[in-house]
Amino acid sequence: MGIQRNGDRNQAGIMQGYTDGRFGAEDGITRAEMAVIVDRWMAKQSRESKR
Repeated sequence: MGIQRNGDRNQAGIMQGYTDGRFGAEDGITRAEMAVIVDRWMAKQSRESKR
């Protein structure tokens, strides 16, 4: 995943980074963080399918 693609996900509200302002693209990810990402992605897909 390139930097531009990370920016796309940030703009879509799926991935937002840490509260200290960094994104942490090279950091590991926890199950809880992955659950949040999947939940946001599914909610976005649901909203878009209702258009």
